[in-house]
Amino acid sequence: MRNPIRRNQNIGTSKQGAKKQSIFSLPFDSNNLLDFYEKLSSYQKLEIDLGDKKILFVVEGTKKDFIHACSIEDVVYILKSIDFKYWKTLEMIVLRQPKKKEVFISPVWGRLIYSYSFENQYKKTIVLESVNCFKKLKWSKKLHSQEQKELERLRKDGHFILEQKNYYEIQINIDSARNTQLYRTLLHEIGHLYHFAIINEETYKKLPSSEKEYFAHQFSDELKKELEEQQIIPFKRKLNTEFLQNYKLNQEDFEILELNKNLNNKFMSDE
Repeated sequence: MRNPIRRNQNIGTSKQGAKKQSIFSLPFDSNNLLDFYEKLSSYQKLEIDLGDKKILFVVEGTKKDFIHACSIEDVVYILKSIDFKYWKTLEMIVLRQPKKKEVFISPVWGRLIYSYSFENQYKKTIVLESVNCFKKLKWSKKLHSQEQKELERLRKDGHFILEQKNYYEIQINIDSARNTQLYRTLLHEIGHLYHFAIINEETYKKLPSSEKEYFAHQFSDELKKELEEQQIIPFKRKLNTEFLQNYKLNQEDFEILELNKNLNNKFMSDE
């Protein structure tokens, strides 16, 4: 018979879950005070002079099947094409490789970090995540209004969306991922950066997230429309082999040769 007074011998042990990181939470390095997105490995860094200021670019090596959809030259072209006042406080761009757990729990196209820790310095940073062009995304059909709007944005970006019985299946390709990150995510995060710059910092911190998101969405939509009207975007992907070699960047972080081969084979078979 079970004795309710008897102490559980697993209390405080790993069997009970003590000191275990939840599988549904992303790790924080308490020893070095680093968030998961600040822990980079196998990266190259380069400083680009954009005229108005220099921006530090950091490129993390990609894993198998992943690719940086936006090239550094793509991002530079966008920054040079918009008013400097919008991004004058920007200090760094990180092209980052997400970990497997992050892709599973909380996948994002990019993020703005107001104080990103890098090599013992803190910088206002926009992070753009590499993408897996071989894996299909699954979205539940139970979407709230904002998610439905985002699904439509993804469709307009060129992602192939197939409606299944209980979910939407989204197939990403390099061009559609680039459209999303370059023409929406980058402009959206610049919108957050500009919003933060034009009002008092304490006031900004007190704003509800919904208000911040509304400003960034409206900002990016209007700026995208302006760039389209000026015929600045869309533009062909800028990936110069000489540029990559000069800065000792790995071409395979920006091009998946196997993917190109598969696409070429498909093209030949269609003919």
